[in-house]
Amino acid sequence: MPSFIDIKGNTYNRLTVINRTANQGKKTSWLCLCKCGNYATVFGQYLKSGRTKSCGCYQKEQARAIRTVHGRASKVDRHSDTYKQYSREITLMRKYKLPIERYNQMLKEQDNKCKICSYEFGQKQGDIYVDHCHTTKEVRGLLCQGCNSGLGYFKDNQDALAKAIDYLNKGK
Repeated sequence: MPSFIDIKGNTYNRLTVINRTANQGKKTSWLCLCKCGNYATVFGQYLKSGRTKSCGCYQKEQARAIRTVHGRASKVDRHSDTYKQYSREITLMRKYKLPIERYNQMLKEQDNKCKICSYEFGQKQGDIYVDHCHTTKEVRGLLCQGCNSGLGYFKDNQDALAKAIDYLNKGK
């Protein structure tokens, strides 16, 4: 059986041992002062092994850090406005390399309307589409669903679009 070792005054991670408390079974427990100012009673073996690092404040900090992405707290509620806005910003950057500031500037320049047909955005949720060249990945403008889909169906082929315009003009 190992002999008792006095660890009073020692510091383990964020905990400084103040005094020995009553044993719980065969385990020696110690009263500790955490760097945050709270007290905690901890088993000696947990202090020495590093299993217990703080009074609980460290775990809370770690959990907060996990819930924080790019300096912003992500929300568990995926329907909140904060989460939707953050999600949109991340998507714009990931897919189009388009900062939210530039996106908002484009909306303002286009008077909150589709660049082709002047459909006013905001009539339906999610009615703004970022149009971009699939070859160069360069963003061209913000379009409504119909205009964006039309360009997509024509695969950005200007000759096919010109033929479509001629076709429509002959039908008049």
